[in-house]
Amino acid sequence: MGISIEDPVRLVNVVWYISLLLVFIFCICAIAFGAQNADGDESDSGAIGFAGIWTMLLAICLAGGGTFVLRKNKTPPAVGFLLGVVVMMCVNMLVLTALLDQEATNCEDLNNRVSASQDTCLARGCQMAFYNPAANQDPELGPVTPMENEYMACCRSFTAIKYGNDDGKFRYEFGVTGKQFDAVTGADESSNAAACPACQSGECDGSVAAATFAAFLFVTYGAFAVALGKYRGEIIASRVTGEDAAVEKTEESTAVAYPVDSTDSGDVELEGKDLSQ
Repeated sequence: MGISIEDPVRLVNVVWYISLLLVFIFCICAIAFGAQNADGDESDSGAIGFAGIWTMLLAICLAGGGTFVLRKNKTPPAVGFLLGVVVMMCVNMLVLTALLDQEATNCEDLNNRVSASQDTCLARGCQMAFYNPAANQDPELGPVTPMENEYMACCRSFTAIKYGNDDGKFRYEFGVTGKQFDAVTGADESSNAAACPACQSGECDGSVAAATFAAFLFVTYGAFAVALGKYRGEIIASRVTGEDAAVEKTEESTAVAYPVDSTDSGDVELEGKDLSQ
């Protein structure tokens, strides 16, 4: 025993308007995620941030184009094109949901490492450090300019402590001498620790919210694609019915009634004549 849909056109429109509401909320979440994704912590991913903003722009374009088709241009090519675009956007939202979920997982893992042990995150960041103090030895190019990346701050947060009889034996600890002045950067070890990307907590709320509403849009776009594919004939027929009603209304509105006066002296009574003569 199936479900009877008495007004399929109304069903398609309701699902579409629900998707418009979700697109509006998704845009807010995508902007928030883009802002949090650029705060400089280790979990940030420029590729996923671009994917989120780009998908948001595509969803806005689809919202405007789909509304135009359903309200003003229900031709067979337009309805078919809308169906294809919605299917592609449904797939895009599924992929984006997976990417944002992975971003949220990386962010939570980073926060767990930072809260568990600062020494651990500093050591992990120091492994990704690059430093070359003799990067520029050409006198014509000016003084020596060391080359390094932002992870060098993680290494500078550690203190080398001599141990054993060998002059080359050192162990590295964090915070054992309080604030250690860095002659290269002019910062103490506490500020170096704060500048280490591996020890900066990530903001995960934006990625979680964007992933949630991307999943909602995946389901809504999928439902709309199924409804539009099943009832596209009724959608196109509603356009023809609407045009016929508009034509009839126009014809009725342009009709003019002229009064007839039966006592008009200009009326001529026609008499029968024999035209055979």
